[in-house]
Amino acid sequence: MHEDAEQNCPFIAALIVSWRGKGLPAQGFFDLAVALGRFPADPVLQAEAGEFEEVLAVIG
Repeated sequence: MHEDAEQNCPFIAALIVSWRGKGLPAQGFFDLAVALGRFPADPVLQAEAGEFEEVLAVIG
């Protein structure tokens, strides 16, 4: 994620979903995305970030 942020690319880690069954990455993904300045701190707004769709558009 650090490399993706440095290159201003979508986080490829967004493709990895948690085994917890919500269909989303684990909380650590969101914590690091916030720390890297790419996601808002508000969890409600994080769900609207669209990172998964951006990655799919790039890898097509």
